[in-house]
Amino acid sequence: MNQQSTRFFDRITIYSAQAARLRAEMALLFGADAGLFRLGNTDIEVVSGNPHSLKGRAALVGGISLYTDARHLPADRRGLLIQPAQRPADLITRVAATEPGIQSVDHLVLRTGDADDCIRLFRDDIGMRLALDQTVQEWGGRMLFFREGGMTLEVIENSSKRPEQDFFWGICYRCGDIDAVHAELVARGVLLSDIREGRKPGTRVATIKSHVGGVPSLLLG
Repeated sequence: MNQQSTRFFDRITIYSAQAARLRAEMALLFGADAGLFRLGNTDIEVVSGNPHSLKGRAALVGGISLYTDARHLPADRRGLLIQPAQRPADLITRVAATEPGIQSVDHLVLRTGDADDCIRLFRDDIGMRLALDQTVQEWGGRMLFFREGGMTLEVIENSSKRPEQDFFWGICYRCGDIDAVHAELVARGVLLSDIREGRKPGTRVATIKSHVGGVPSLLLG
């Protein structure tokens, strides 16, 4: 199976008011100096801009690009920046993050005011697989998990704090040996929390506190 067919998410775009500075910081996070940070199942792109209010953060997750024909994307995308991948050939020119280190994106988090309409958008219109639909109030409310291409889109609807506008919120990065990666990142000057048990049995996580431009970010092993 070729690389293009195994990847559903082409890239995740992060907008920053200080894009050059954030790219330099994320180069230390990923261990690669590039305009596009290529991971196993998607790429991370940092661009200059401010499509929405930054709400005091240096950057925010702006949108996603998917490997799908533009005709398969509905006009109504709940105000989200979701685009078709336009140049799959770019896959062969991007710089890969070094090993061992952050290997891929485990999941991307979306905050929504209407989980049912997100099912319409992501499952019915775009064709993503809805793997789980559950409500756990202590974890934020109703949670949808769409899984494609080795990556999960986690959609959270909090009935008491519904956002006026849906927005991509945070990223969880996956690594192999979290102890080794944690130590290496700390040596590079990245600030992280202590490693703790994750919500999923058998996983361990640490919060990435710097070099992410204010985007809520988690390291999972």
